[in-house]
Amino acid sequence: MINKENRLEHWSTGWTAKNQGDSPPVPFFSYTNYFFEKNVLEIGPGEGRQYIPIKDVVSEYTIVDISPQVLDCPVFKYLDRFLITDYSIDFKKKFDLIHFWYVLHHVPSIEAKDFVQFILRHLKDHGVVMFNSPYLGFDEGAYADDGVNTTPYSTKDILDLFLDGFNLVVSDNSLIGNSNGIIYIWRKK
Repeated sequence: MINKENRLEHWSTGWTAKNQGDSPPVPFFSYTNYFFEKNVLEIGPGEGRQYIPIKDVVSEYTIVDISPQVLDCPVFKYLDRFLITDYSIDFKKKFDLIHFWYVLHHVPSIEAKDFVQFILRHLKDHGVVMFNSPYLGFDEGAYADDGVNTTPYSTKDILDLFLDGFNLVVSDNSLIGNSNGIIYIWRKK
């Protein structure tokens, strides 16, 4: 991981909801049916904004993060929790659904292919990945490809990353604006 020390410092202190600005807390509200009775992995869970509203409908919930402080958040006390030190790691566990919100935003482009391979490695056959893309409507100064600021992934960039290993199921632009881009749902080939 590039810029790892700066990323760890930032994501160990800047991950709480008060620092998440205008991002909708449950961008997947229209797609909760994908979670029912599934074995779910959330990447980059923050303090549980996405976990809390969905926890009662899943069969199992696991989280991964680069920050030990996030993993130690009290709301996650009884969950399986894994620390990502790099994207080659294999937790020897597979999931029906992997989701992450406002996370691809902070994956540097040089790490993007490894990040997608991490997802593929941890998804069951025909499993689903659900996430949102960065919003690209801010001034250019809002973006930096450093793992802290927002990496400016275009729609083409995302399609190029995911089309080899996945079939596109949903591309929903109904929440574009603020910090939210397109919601994607992909099924593993």
